[in-house]
Amino acid sequence: MMTKGRVVAIAIVALGLGFVGGAWFFGSGLAFQVIAPPPAEILDGAPKARTKVAREVPHVKAVAVPRLANFNGGSGGLGPTADRTDLMPAPGCSWVIEPRPFRIGAQWHQTDTERALGGESALEPLTGGVHYLLVQSTRQGGGAIELRPVFFDAEANRYIPSRTAGSSSRSSDGVFVMTQFQLDPARQLAPDKVAYFGIELVVPNAERLLAEATQKEAKEKGIEIPPLPILGQPYPFDLPAAAGQRARAADYRGKAVLLAVFGPGGLNRFAMSPVKKIRESTKADELAIVGVSFDGSVEDAREAFANSGADSPIVFVSNDSLTRRLWRDGAQLPAIPTFYLLDREGILRFVCNPFDLPDRVDVLLGRAKRPHFPQPVRAGNPAQKAPAAPPGQKPGARGPAQPSAPQGPAPG
Repeated sequence: MMTKGRVVAIAIVALGLGFVGGAWFFGSGLAFQVIAPPPAEILDGAPKARTKVAREVPHVKAVAVPRLANFNGGSGGLGPTADRTDLMPAPGCSWVIEPRPFRIGAQWHQTDTERALGGESALEPLTGGVHYLLVQSTRQGGGAIELRPVFFDAEANRYIPSRTAGSSSRSSDGVFVMTQFQLDPARQLAPDKVAYFGIELVVPNAERLLAEATQKEAKEKGIEIPPLPILGQPYPFDLPAAAGQRARAADYRGKAVLLAVFGPGGLNRFAMSPVKKIRESTKADELAIVGVSFDGSVEDAREAFANSGADSPIVFVSNDSLTRRLWRDGAQLPAIPTFYLLDREGILRFVCNPFDLPDRVDVLLGRAKRPHFPQPVRAGNPAQKAPAAPPGQKPGARGPAQPSAPQGPAPG
């Protein structure tokens, strides 16, 4: 009988075998013998390279520099670029592969005089999300560049997958880099909602530049979002709450603040359980709890927040794709639920998930208990005090001599 666990196990084993085969195929250089460089055609007396080749780059799980890599230019499997102008890279970044329609399972490759790139998407068997493999190989003397896939929905909202693994190798033939990414179907975007993808060249401070540009966009569109969260810095949030009220960090000065961001779904209901326990174990004058709800229904949000035992204002946020994107990119909201902890001076100390929340609250309020491990004496440490001498004996003197064992008669 094929149970669900067995099906998942077989899928994982099959995927692993495919990766091993791809490692040998690409890492040994055989892939570049099978995938010939694009031939040149003589058009109007000038050689021009075709834009497509017959075969595509295979799925790779390897780190080896292909010795036979060709850098003559050409591509395969990419398809036409998207016929729209609102699929933009992050501020300061640029497209290495311009956005194109997305198809799960598609493979592609592109080469130029500096490097060869390849990519493939697949369904992650455990989560059902998009698993993406990105490969680059550089010629001798070339260096790898930081790349990442970017996914878009039909409304041009950007989604950056999480990097899950990566490996690289270097030899006299160049550099080979393999990076794996995963797009979370629950917290980000389901595979059937992905409309376009592109490959983006990442620049230093890309996240900060994106956050600053998104903060400006939110202000222009009249959508209020919290500031950029920087640990150890003030976090002066000021958000519209229910019944015409405001939820301001300045109003809670003198007490710690827990800003709880939650939304629809069972995980968010589960996440409010530790909030209720924290409310029951803390005084109102030492900790304030402010709720931010992405629930589609105001009634559902009030019920979830009321069950948490919190008594501070609740902020209702529209659960549309634009608002979620502004909060995600402009306020760097990593996921829903997420919890922000401010100390009594309004300084942001922790950004955490539901599982770490109780411990972080205890640390913030100075009531965390940690096991004590005595430190061993090492060279350079202060010398330990010598034990006290017994009464009647000078410090450092040896104790009374022990009687020796009785000896037998000397041999005659």
